[in-house]
Amino acid sequence: MKTSSTGRGTSGTDLQDLGLDLPGMGTLAAAGRVPPPEQRVVAGALAAVRAAGEREKAAPGGVRVRRPRRRTVAVAVVLAGAAAAAVLPTVDFGGGRPGASAQAAEFLTSMAAKGGAPGLGGAPYWKVATLVGGDQPPSAVNAYYSRTTFTLEMATGLAAKPWARKTAHAQPGTSTLLFGDATNAVHWDDLAALPTDPAELARRLEGDWSDGIGTFQVVSEALGSAPVSPQVRSALFQVLARMPGVRLVGTAHDATGRTGTELSLTAHAGTANAGTVTIVVDPRTGRLLQQELVDSRQDLRVTYLSAGPAARIG
Repeated sequence: MKTSSTGRGTSGTDLQDLGLDLPGMGTLAAAGRVPPPEQRVVAGALAAVRAAGEREKAAPGGVRVRRPRRRTVAVAVVLAGAAAAAVLPTVDFGGGRPGASAQAAEFLTSMAAKGGAPGLGGAPYWKVATLVGGDQPPSAVNAYYSRTTFTLEMATGLAAKPWARKTAHAQPGTSTLLFGDATNAVHWDDLAALPTDPAELARRLEGDWSDGIGTFQVVSEALGSAPVSPQVRSALFQVLARMPGVRLVGTAHDATGRTGTELSLTAHAGTANAGTVTIVVDPRTGRLLQQELVDSRQDLRVTYLSAGPAARIG
């Protein structure tokens, strides 16, 4: 994730002090109790963490840990059980590049009709529970957002280890950065003004990427972790449906074993952000389960366990 040097949101120093490059690490603070994830999800997450820990012990020379680049949102998607990608027709949405595949556009448009939770709903905090993995040691991470603070709880390795907690504060006169980058940052105070028209929302979130992959990451991050309204969620899915190059891969499982539909976008070698971003979406609910970025320097995966309003941290 990039940090802004324009004076908006949390300072780069504060974020570096948190020690992790995670989605939505812009500012946040206290959050409270939210309904816990389903028991099967918790069990799956714990199993995934323990399995990853065992793989670390068994791997010759230990696990390679590369520092995630600060491009934007962390990403996610374990391809356990994913169906083989098919050659799919594409739909041209203009601009000279092929649009999302017909199957991807149809699926994403259907997800736009799912609606979703009502967002923040007046609560002072928003809590996002994730499992972060890839080529870095597995970590269970809770992020708590408030209007002016961002609090991060993290347990690296086995979930039984003690939680480390740190808090960053928004700069005076600003609010917490929820997602995005210096060029398309969305702060706590920006939520009410986000466009519900897909074309306007796409322009708001486009950022400075010519290959589309950064926008794909930011939109996916918003779907997985941000307290946006059902109308904005619908528009976010429609933005993805119109995005050039998005492919529907097929059925996949996230790191906890939940089943969903996998979609991907690849920026090829020679572009500024060469690599592949994949997401897994629950087709029943429209919930984003996982996001992953794989490129020549990293494999960074974020599995979203739960997200919802909270009264306090803990």
